Amino acid sequence: MPPTLGGSAPQVALGYDSASVDGRTSSTNAQASWIGDGWDLNSGFVERSYKPCDKAGIAGSGDQCWGGANLTLSLGGHSGELVPDDASCVSGDPKNEQSMCTWRLKNDDGTKVEFLTGATNGTWNGSYLKVTDTAGTVYYFGLNHLPSATGAPTAVGPESRSAWTVPVYSPNAGDPCYDAAKGKGSWCQTAWRWNLDYVVDVHNNLTTYTYAPETNWYARGGGQNRGSGTNTEYTRGGTLASIAYGQLLSDQLGANGAYQAASRIDFGIGEALRGRRGGLRTRPAHGGQRLELAGRSAGQAVRRAGHLLELRAELLVDAVAEHHHHLDPLGRRLPSGGPLRACARVQVAVQLGENTQIPWLQTVKRIGKDTFNGQSEQELPAVTFADLLLPNRVDGLVPARPRYNRPRMELITTETGGTIGVEYKQNSCQRTTGTMPASADNNTLACYNVKWYDTGVAAMVDDWFLRYPVASVTVDPNSNLIAGAVTKTTSYEYGDAAWHRNDGALVDDKSRTWDQFRGFAKVTVVTGSGQDGKKSKSSTSYYQGMDGDLKADGSKRSLAVAGPTSGAKTDSDWLSGRVLESDVYADADATAPQSWTVNTSSGPSDTATHKRSACRIWWPLRGDHLDQRGYCEDQHRHPHHLDGDHHRRGERQPGRQFIEYG
Repeated sequence: MPPTLGGSAPQVALGYDSASVDGRTSSTNAQASWIGDGWDLNSGFVERSYKPCDKAGIAGSGDQCWGGANLTLSLGGHSGELVPDDASCVSGDPKNEQSMCTWRLKNDDGTKVEFLTGATNGTWNGSYLKVTDTAGTVYYFGLNHLPSATGAPTAVGPESRSAWTVPVYSPNAGDPCYDAAKGKGSWCQTAWRWNLDYVVDVHNNLTTYTYAPETNWYARGGGQNRGSGTNTEYTRGGTLASIAYGQLLSDQLGANGAYQAASRIDFGIGEALRGRRGGLRTRPAHGGQRLELAGRSAGQAVRRAGHLLELRAELLVDAVAEHHHHLDPLGRRLPSGGPLRACARVQVAVQLGENTQIPWLQTVKRIGKDTFNGQSEQELPAVTFADLLLPNRVDGLVPARPRYNRPRMELITTETGGTIGVEYKQNSCQRTTGTMPASADNNTLACYNVKWYDTGVAAMVDDWFLRYPVASVTVDPNSNLIAGAVTKTTSYEYGDAAWHRNDGALVDDKSRTWDQFRGFAKVTVVTGSGQDGKKSKSSTSYYQGMDGDLKADGSKRSLAVAGPTSGAKTDSDWLSGRVLESDVYADADATAPQSWTVNTSSGPSDTATHKRSACRIWWPLRGDHLDQRGYCEDQHRHPHHLDGDHHRRGERQPGRQFIEYG
């Protein structure tokens, strides 16, 4: 974004990750993002997961229930699972949730994380988060109004609408909003996402983010009340609405939140429809937004009033950056005044795919809007993105089911007419040819196990889904524009994949499997076409964090990894994803590295420890035999029925056998 008077300009970027498309399966929420499948425009957020109420003691419920302490931070270089330090937690009013605990990133980088309450943001207890990095910059999530000079919640300024909520039941004593008078009917509006809304650096420079949440309604409690539910609002999602910067927190507080920032980026988002017989129509978007953007024809055909109307939804993200230039002769900013002036616009068009009806980002166009000195607007050619449909599901499932095709990036055409082509490694696993892992817990291929329930079928489906690692990237800079330009091809080869057991506390034990991708053991990169000199070659070996992973028989793995020169190193879980060794070769045909770097570690230092609050499983003893139906005794000592397919090991007490779970 354009620089401003003080402080850094926010980074706004469209990110694409084909691996996120690989992760969309029939057992997950597979909706594309608002930017298109595989794309994201992420300003930063903290999320919490809940568990199904039918797993928390409310039989037949389809609602969400309190699932214990869990948070995930997404903030640029400070992202990952957040861990509450149990030793730091102070018991008290359950309304405080985990605000009395010290939180750390699982891969702690020194970032300070505070879970707090007391904001006016639509959540039942005003929960929000304050994150401070090692440089002293403070990030607020879900605060909804300006922070005070000391960082406390206020009611100053317009709402950022950054806290997105969902009704969550607290059916057990000790759960955050449990009410003894309501019992298992206790519930409250609880945040599932806290979006980044304020950033304050050490010089008091302020950046503000606002959002356009999309709300919906559902019949809360219908499942456990014989279909008699109460229509209740929740936030199903939303989009970024604006970013303002070039301002001081003190200025905004002094102006009661009405101070005009020097720079602002507005995101206009909507849909439009066009009929075959002409005429562009706009209609309100979800949540009451007004639409003002262009549409395209084709897509779905709907007959109304005797004529054919062809409809296609098209999303345009219209980001407009504006500035005002009220400075004194020394270049200092004057108090707010004068209208903002548009300086640039970026239009992003997202359309439904021809064959899948899955949103796909098709074009990005940049437009210079500043005509202050008499110049005309300048519009650059659009960057276009062509997709390739690839099946997510491994072939040969019996009974047959759709292959679950999803679009992936295939070709990018740049503003100068150059192209970037992407090819993927396909058919890593095939039932029809017998190319499959030996088992879910013994898998080194680029496919993974998924267990899910089919509608109306009691038995669980044991399924397999594919990953598509990139095989090559070819860049053609457009030799018609750049004389002598040559095409550059980069190819990739991969070592064994690793799949870790999903140890999440909220995962249903029946569907728990080895689906946590821990990367490839080694990636080899060869650059060059061979027509412009020797090809270059490099490789990187990684830790995969598989030592200690539980296998299907209940035993733990004892594993080491090794690079070309490093020797064997224990593949510790905390090292997962870190580089073990980097190697450079003389050319693509060389087998031994010419130079290398081996990374070593002295070991982890624990900064927070949290025991997952799952349960202890026990089976009643019938003489010397265990009953075929067990029970899960949770932290509130409430038993829940389980099937008898868990590992039966552990401590025996009179009349029952205990097994630690989670």
